[in-house]
Amino acid sequence: MDSFAKKYFMQIRLLLQVVMIFLAAQTITKAQAVKSFEISGYPELDEIESELSPSSSPANFVGKIRLNNGITLEYAESGNPRGTPVIFLHGFTDSRHSFNYLVPKLTGDIRSIVLTQRGHGQSDKPEAGYKPEDFAADLDAFMTAQNLDKAIIVGHSLGSTVAQCFALNYPSKVTGLALLATVPQFSTNPALVEFGAQVALLKDPVDHAFASDFQKSTIQIPISASYLDSLINETLKVPSLVWKSVISGLLEVDYTPRLKTIKAPALVLYGDKDNFSSVGDQHKFSAAIAGSTLKVYEGVGHAIHWEDPDQTAIDLSAFIKKITQINHLP
Repeated sequence: MDSFAKKYFMQIRLLLQVVMIFLAAQTITKAQAVKSFEISGYPELDEIESELSPSSSPANFVGKIRLNNGITLEYAESGNPRGTPVIFLHGFTDSRHSFNYLVPKLTGDIRSIVLTQRGHGQSDKPEAGYKPEDFAADLDAFMTAQNLDKAIIVGHSLGSTVAQCFALNYPSKVTGLALLATVPQFSTNPALVEFGAQVALLKDPVDHAFASDFQKSTIQIPISASYLDSLINETLKVPSLVWKSVISGLLEVDYTPRLKTIKAPALVLYGDKDNFSSVGDQHKFSAAIAGSTLKVYEGVGHAIHWEDPDQTAIDLSAFIKKITQINHLP
């Protein structure tokens, strides 16, 4: 009997130890869980990050999220998870890596969230849905999934148009707008109309020379050759259908008559060597948004955050700090 009891209690003790180990494993932190998800679910993301970062990786973690509209987007987060939420939207044919130079240079208590928009990079590429309203709806769905009521929205080029659309359609979710190299109106812009005609002729796979020439045309101040090559490779991930659909959607929109209804503070950053917009257009655009501030960078082209990331980071950090103080964010 004593031998049986001893054996029985040893089995109970072993079972309790197993249960304790299991419970301890469940206490893994959210950050650890995300990292585990990142490595096991999407191993290719770590490889891409190391290839495309100009220095060390700026992201705390990288993941993918399936939205309530069925679209899966890639995104990266860095900074303080409890800091002021700032969401970054890249330009046409770019990806989240477009902000690899900028995000690490930002100062302040910021939660940086960088999206790869639909049709680009590692995000889903549906056959339809490439108007600014579609991109803005994705952003709304993403914020809902992340339990974000409000955020500062930073957009470059295409991303700045999406940011305008988002501010117009979802005003309660925007605490501030930072618009980099924005194009006030597309259909009346000869350079963009001509570019659209060239894009209409594209076939898959998109020609490397065409993608390279496009990216190089946005730059006036040279950037790292390896980083540029990586960005061109990101551009080549965009199917011709997406090229055509995005440009077609942009040529149809004109938000200038509605800009006066935007109440959120706005920062407009523009390089005076930008091939897609004039200084005069930028002044008119900025004047249409009450309380906006326009800063013009001399000698800088369309890729303002690649060419002068230091000054862009200084101006953007100051803007974010001001918005945070006004709204007592997060």
